[in-house]
Amino acid sequence: MIKFFQLIIYLFLGSIYAQNTTIITYQVQTNEPLMSTAEKAENPSIVALFDRAEKAFSSMKFELLIKNDTSKFSLLDAMQIDKVTYEIAKGLVDDSEYFRSGSTAIVKHFSYDKSYFVNFNVTSNWNISTENKMINGNLCYKATTLKVVQSKDKARSFPVTAWFCPKIPFPFGPKNYGDLPGLILELSEGRITFLATKLEFNKKIENEIIPNFKNSKIYTEEEFKILARENTKKVQENSGLKIR
Repeated sequence: MIKFFQLIIYLFLGSIYAQNTTIITYQVQTNEPLMSTAEKAENPSIVALFDRAEKAFSSMKFELLIKNDTSKFSLLDAMQIDKVTYEIAKGLVDDSEYFRSGSTAIVKHFSYDKSYFVNFNVTSNWNISTENKMINGNLCYKATTLKVVQSKDKARSFPVTAWFCPKIPFPFGPKNYGDLPGLILELSEGRITFLATKLEFNKKIENEIIPNFKNSKIYTEEEFKILARENTKKVQENSGLKIR
């Protein structure tokens, strides 16, 4: 059924928004404190840093660009935040750039001043309910799924909630989330929420919204995890930190 909706969506986009771009701006919010009372007791040295990062979220905005069947989700600069706080906040919300074009889905990850293009899977295993609410005057419906994160020792999962608007027929949303029968206007992933605060339709943008990946090395997610671990190990060794 969702695939049928996507076909209708793409036909609609091709005729109505053929050459123009839609721009959605998202504000970052927290559903609950970034650190629980127990976590603060276990890690007192970083409590102040996390508190500053949480306050910095109000100055951070993400942008989703949509043109035909392509999209780009990325962080906009927030230069008024001091560098240390900004780096921590970026790490907490994920400052990677997500690109989609048809069936192609590639994320640009940043790791210690280097960037890597990595294939990713669009989260599409949603449970759609009839629960609804208004977001900025748009009727939205609730969809839920689970995100599983595999650490070195074990896997853990946490809920993800999306509120999508069928009236705005784009199968896109923040980060790697999408393939719903409508644009995602609000996404809660763990303790972080992305809320659409501004929608601009039929905007003229000169450049293409996704890069040309033809001459770029594209890694698998597993290959990137190995590279990221190697980069972390090198940085720790160069800084004199003990590697466990």
